[in-house]
Amino acid sequence: MPDPQEHPGLAADCEVLLNVRDPLAGDAALNWSADVPITEWESILVSGSRVTKLYLENDALTGSIPPELGRLTQLTLLDLHDNRLTGPIPPELGQLAALTLLNLSSNALTGSIPPELGNLAQLTELRLSDNRLTGSIPPELGRLTQLTQLHLARNDLTGAIPPVLGRMPRLGVLHLDGNQLSGRFPIELGRRYFHSLELDGNTFTGCVPAPLARWIDGLPVCPDGPDLCDNGIAVPDPHDHPGLVADCEVLLATGVELWREMTWSAYTPITRWRGLEFGDSRVTGLSFPRGNLTGWLPPEWGRLTELETLNLAGNQSLTGPIPPEWGQLRKLRNLDLGGVNLIRSIPPELGRLTELESLNLRGITAYGGNLVGPIPPELGGLRKLKQLDLHDNHLSGPIPPELGQLTQLVWLKLSRNELTGPIPPGLGQLTQLGQLHLHDNQLTGPIPPGLGQLSRLDWLRLHDNQLTGPIPPELGRMPRLRGLQLEGNRLTGPIPPELGKLTELVWLRLSGNRLTGPIPPELGQLTRLGQLHLHTNQLTGPIPPELGQLTRLKELNLSHNRLTGAVPPELARLAGLSSWYLAGNQLTCVPDAVGRLVDDLDVPVCGRPGTLVESPDILHGLPAASGLEPGFPNPFNAGTRIPYRLAAPGPVRMQIFNLLGQPVRTLVDEFHEAGEYQVHWDARDQRGAVVGAGVYFTRLHHPGGVETRRLLVLR
Repeated sequence: MPDPQEHPGLAADCEVLLNVRDPLAGDAALNWSADVPITEWESILVSGSRVTKLYLENDALTGSIPPELGRLTQLTLLDLHDNRLTGPIPPELGQLAALTLLNLSSNALTGSIPPELGNLAQLTELRLSDNRLTGSIPPELGRLTQLTQLHLARNDLTGAIPPVLGRMPRLGVLHLDGNQLSGRFPIELGRRYFHSLELDGNTFTGCVPAPLARWIDGLPVCPDGPDLCDNGIAVPDPHDHPGLVADCEVLLATGVELWREMTWSAYTPITRWRGLEFGDSRVTGLSFPRGNLTGWLPPEWGRLTELETLNLAGNQSLTGPIPPEWGQLRKLRNLDLGGVNLIRSIPPELGRLTELESLNLRGITAYGGNLVGPIPPELGGLRKLKQLDLHDNHLSGPIPPELGQLTQLVWLKLSRNELTGPIPPGLGQLTQLGQLHLHDNQLTGPIPPGLGQLSRLDWLRLHDNQLTGPIPPELGRMPRLRGLQLEGNRLTGPIPPELGKLTELVWLRLSGNRLTGPIPPELGQLTRLGQLHLHTNQLTGPIPPELGQLTRLKELNLSHNRLTGAVPPELARLAGLSSWYLAGNQLTCVPDAVGRLVDDLDVPVCGRPGTLVESPDILHGLPAASGLEPGFPNPFNAGTRIPYRLAAPGPVRMQIFNLLGQPVRTLVDEFHEAGEYQVHWDARDQRGAVVGAGVYFTRLHHPGGVETRRLLVLR
């Protein structure tokens, strides 16, 4: 080697290898020689002026393993497998402190496994399979904390498996098959999650922990249960962690009833149980979203007193009432039962969870939840709450005014219930609110003007209630509002011009009310608007030409009002519209450029002779002809409004039919005076059950005939 005095370590390694060449090679030949640079020796890797790898696999070596190899102190890999080496494994190999892989498999080595191999602290793989090794497995191997693979298969090893192997934190592959091992099977192996565990050809007694049962035949599964949580496996050092032992007992007592594929076991460390989070030696999180849980919500979980997160969302087969005992979880910050088949009422004990930041109790599908009864006013004590979601249930009674105390609230979703009474004015104090959803209830009374103080509000959904009175002009003070949905109520009075200040608005839906007066030209300032629905009101006057500035508009519906005059030619700028409706008004003509875009308007083109006849009925606001209008929205999932009009008084019958022509629901069956009407269908059949997704038909029988329209229900 060049400059040996500058590389004394490499010179020492060279001397070792030259001394062991012949005893190691036996009948084989190696080109290791003082006449050949060490960097050119076969099966040697030099790195950093030291020999770091020695790989002589399948080289027909017939000698023995020289003890002097233990002096190659920088060796990281020693691979001698697939040769014909004989004799014992030298204990001196335990001096190779840098070694990460030792592979001596497929030779004819004899004697016992040296306990000194337990000193190889960096070792990740130890492969000694397919030799003639005897004796027991040294328990010192349990000190190899970096070991991921241990291969000792097909030798003549005897004795028991050392329980300490179950404490090797990274061991994932253990092959001990084809030996003569015996004795009681060590339940400590249940601590590990094995990618591969081979034990065939041995003779064990006792039982096997449930997590390992798939790897072992012939042994019964060990009894499992909460009384074993202090066995030292589920909770290491159980006397030092009594709280974690108590949590283990609670979970094992309830888990088997909830999870068909339960992997929680007293023979597996609790830190490896699926769905758990830990902090300060206690269970702090339990998360099984969409986890295929079944059975009833366990009251015993109220004893998990350090729990901060409980997430069972999306488990539709999980059912039962919310246990009042869960009100003891005083550190809980997140309770998510959305999509769980909850029954009965919301326990007022949840009002004790003063650290709660998110409470989600939404039903499974639209109108599919089973929570009933009132919203407990005690929820108003959850002063840290940021999200409250109770939608899609059957909750009834008024909205508690106490909810106005939740000043940190960002989401409030109470929609699609059966709530009654007024909207509490105190909700206007929730100045952090970004989403307020109260739609599809039976709320009455006026819209509180104080809601205009919600300057962070992104979406306001009050539609499909029984709200009355005017639209408060204060709603125009919400600068971030993108959606304002007030349709399907009984609102009266004019549309406030102040709504034109909502420059971020994308949806404006005021249809199906009793609004009067003109359409404010200020709405033309809503240049981000994508949907403008003002139909089925009593609006009068001309269509403002300023609406032609709404170039992002996709849907425009002004039908079934009392609008007059010519359609403004400026509407021809709305080239991006996918649907727009102007029918059912008293418009006199339509510009040719606009007429080519509107397909529901039967009026002449402006400037051309027409046949428009203003009948006395039209002039007095009565429909000129009876008919069934398209439902809106359509398609839909929660509900739709179906407008119809009668030119003459008489009996009216409206029914819903499925694709097979079978009646599903009768919505109207009574005598009507002439006029314009609408009815709400909540996507339920005559018995109140939610209908499935698909195509349905509305059929209207009126004195002038029968009309049918198509509806599409989505789920």
